[in-house]
Amino acid sequence: MSSSIDIKAGGLSGLRSLMRKWEYEPYRAEQIGRWLYKHDVPKFSRMSNLPHSLVNRLENETVLSRASVLKQALSSDGSIKALVAFEAGESVELVYIPLRQRASVCISSQTGCAMGCVFCATALRGRGRNLNVGELLEQYYIVQRPHPNGLGREKPSHIVFMGMGEPLRNTAQVLEAIRILTWSRGPGYSPRRITVSTCGVEDGIRELAESGSGVRLAISLHSPFEEERRDLMPGAGRLTGIIPQAREYADRYKQRITFEYTLFKDVNDSLRHARALAALCRTLPSKVNIIPWNPVPGIPCQPSPLRAVESFIAYLKPRVPAVTLRRSRGADIGGGCGQLAGPSEDHLQ
Repeated sequence: MSSSIDIKAGGLSGLRSLMRKWEYEPYRAEQIGRWLYKHDVPKFSRMSNLPHSLVNRLENETVLSRASVLKQALSSDGSIKALVAFEAGESVELVYIPLRQRASVCISSQTGCAMGCVFCATALRGRGRNLNVGELLEQYYIVQRPHPNGLGREKPSHIVFMGMGEPLRNTAQVLEAIRILTWSRGPGYSPRRITVSTCGVEDGIRELAESGSGVRLAISLHSPFEEERRDLMPGAGRLTGIIPQAREYADRYKQRITFEYTLFKDVNDSLRHARALAALCRTLPSKVNIIPWNPVPGIPCQPSPLRAVESFIAYLKPRVPAVTLRRSRGADIGGGCGQLAGPSEDHLQ
């Protein structure tokens, strides 16, 4: 094994394969995993229950990389946006969002995005590479590490794969990260405290369902009409494929699917849209999360005026099981929904 390969990159399955290759007992992978994912140790020498021969081999033939915070910005609402760099190269942004009785970390899954959503800053970066398991999880651990190597915050209560990139275009890595986050010997999260947000990737939703993870599923909808949605989200899957998969997911895990809906002035905020959205929601267990559009330099979209937002919600509320209006968090530092773009952000200091 080359010393350029990160021991974290393959997750627990990678550790198990490595122990088989090196002819160590299978339980050694679990021991190493516990040190990495429960205790977040920075050095192999801290793994005190491993034989010296294994520690030496790990030190000589693998690397234990750790991400670094290049820049960060603090919002007036307490949210933090951080630019995180990986040893393998490139960087992404994450957002830590504290509330009264909970705190979420919004994790990026790719260094760019090829879905082409016309309202999203990440789309301006274009196609990026998939993050490996270690890079996905580093965004979670770096929140809790003390300054200057981390953000120095408490363990998040919730995790959302809702940052840069499309999680279900990186499904295998995201699923392995979820297995580790829900591992009883690791962070130990309930699947209901983890959300995967997707533009709609039919095969990805199916794979997520078949994985048995049971995490919450959110689908960026933004229009109930196929062609209009295609104009807003050129790379997203078609509703005729996505909705049946979402229905099966809801039935399998006995949970509601969240439809994320950003309102744009004179684009998707009419009564016609509200009626069609309500009709769609009646076909499966679901709820609607109305999201204010956060302005992005270079993108000419306009948010719906308050009166249109109120009318839209008023129509939905008696007709949809649950409707929420998301309070924009971190928008003043470019950390709101659709604003994450990477190292060119001026808000970061």
